[in-house]
Amino acid sequence: MKADVIISIRPEWWHKILIGRKNVEIRKSFPTRLMRMDVPSRKGFIAAVHVSGVPDISGFIHFYEITTNRSRMITGSGMTEAQLDEYSGGLTVYGWCLDSVEKLKKQIPLEEFGISKPPQSWIYVKQTAADAGTVKGESK
Repeated sequence: MKADVIISIRPEWWHKILIGRKNVEIRKSFPTRLMRMDVPSRKGFIAAVHVSGVPDISGFIHFYEITTNRSRMITGSGMTEAQLDEYSGGLTVYGWCLDSVEKLKKQIPLEEFGISKPPQSWIYVKQTAADAGTVKGESK
């Protein structure tokens, strides 16, 4: 699957995404090359998911919208208002609204995405002539 970005997610949040209890990922920035804020897109973008503590890519998420609507972020993220305030530190945060998720049966090495260590938050996937962001993995 071709990925536009690689995102690191804590295990507890990844679990909530997989069971459908979390549909908004909160971040301090977003891929401005791929999306405009508060403008839903059918195309959206694909994120390869690195779960903290796991060496490789565990799955993919399709994000279709970026929002700054606090109510929507709190409802969809599983965070409390206090947690959101603490995380933001008074700055703007962004809700990455997810459309679908795919957990891989077999993880994909980070090296197949052109990196040797996972991002602290997220990074763009470097595209090469061979389109290094396109990898093969087994879906669940």
